[in-house]
Amino acid sequence: MVHPYLRRREGKEAVIYPKPELEKVLGKTLGVPLFQEQAMRVAIECAGFTPSEADQLRRSMATFKHTGGVSKFRDKLISGMIAHGYEREYAEQTFRQLEGSAAMASLKATRPLLR
Repeated sequence: MVHPYLRRREGKEAVIYPKPELEKVLGKTLGVPLFQEQAMRVAIECAGFTPSEADQLRRSMATFKHTGGVSKFRDKLISGMIAHGYEREYAEQTFRQLEGSAAMASLKATRPLLR
């Protein structure tokens, strides 16, 4: 499956920002959280996480392959986004994207260097 960012960059998928703060956080990556820093900002600005909680989320993304720890933030992120006015479906989609970014990052980190 082609990554949502690539589909959006090619104009095959619409870029939708339900609220202005999300566009500030994800505008450069067309609404797709690709970086750990973006995940932290989404958690803080859109789901009400404290900076410490957002850092824990970031750390769990960095060690996803070893711990699978991103899933423990699922309920808090989704319920926080709903409380901040996001639709449940959009909040769930955002979590799946964060989870996918974590999985991709852990694959890149474990891939051997080619010579």
